[in-house]
Amino acid sequence: MPIQNLSILLAACIASTSLAVPPSGGNWTTIAGYHPGMGKEAARKVGLANCKATYEAVECKAPTALTFAGAVSIDSDITLNEKTGRIEVVEFQFSKEAYPAVAAALVAQLGEPTATDGDYRADEWRRAGRNSCSPVLVWHRGGDDVVAVCGGGWHRNGRTYLVADRKAGRGKEWAEIVAARAKSRRAADAFNSK
Repeated sequence: MPIQNLSILLAACIASTSLAVPPSGGNWTTIAGYHPGMGKEAARKVGLANCKATYEAVECKAPTALTFAGAVSIDSDITLNEKTGRIEVVEFQFSKEAYPAVAAALVAQLGEPTATDGDYRADEWRRAGRNSCSPVLVWHRGGDDVVAVCGGGWHRNGRTYLVADRKAGRGKEWAEIVAARAKSRRAADAFNSK
């Protein structure tokens, strides 16, 4: 077996059984070996299958299912920006029933989420293409990247989505909103304390 095929097979085996905690010094948003901002050559080494061009993007599948928190993924989408060749979204889909286990495992690995349902960050993330998703947990550590898990919502056959994505300007936008809300809260507290 050629060395190149062996390395692809090894990466696929590792990706099928791992998730978000990368080797020390790795990207905290890594899911199954992929992360937002990863170049296409590095993504190819992990494995890309069934790639199709869409408007300003290339959508691919992971060659193997991800097993995480005892659940096996049903489907995957690895979306690369057509111009930059970098990953923008890593998404693995699980059954609706997998949500509690996947959410608990993420809390164990990443700590308490930055945002949950009702928080503007969770709501903003949901509005960016996942309106029927509920409940939502979002982890954000500054910058433009997030990791999120969302449940099947009101769909009878809904799915649990495990997602790492990057949106340009998100970190700055969310930091400004946090600062504005903190200032507003301080003003309200000062008014109420008089």
